[in-house]
Amino acid sequence: MKKSVLALGLVLVMAAVLLTACGGGSKSGGAAGKTIDMKMTEFAFEPKEVTVKQGEAVTVNLVNQGSVAHSFEVDEFGAKSDSIPAGQSGKVTFTPNKTGEFTIYCFEPGHKDSGMTAKLIVQ
Repeated sequence: MKKSVLALGLVLVMAAVLLTACGGGSKSGGAAGKTIDMKMTEFAFEPKEVTVKQGEAVTVNLVNQGSVAHSFEVDEFGAKSDSIPAGQSGKVTFTPNKTGEFTIYCFEPGHKDSGMTAKLIVQ
């Protein structure tokens, strides 16, 4: 009886170690990539600066809290959302393939010139 309880305990400990080693996914890394929540208003993104890793898939959840349509674009990675109407949301997914600092901007006419930009840092 004692041996079977000990064996069962050992099996449970090994299972826990294996599950921990395999991981359960992460919101900020691994195969699932990184998810960022970004608000858009007149004429700003929040957060103003985002840091990600080269080669890691990035999904940006966009919420337009402004009163006009807004969008998200990073030219260097071909990352471009649809135009998102006021009060609506959308998302864009991309994988940065080089390091550096890049400009996120709203491609709606006049918005980038009005300062609707943010910084993407790829490490």
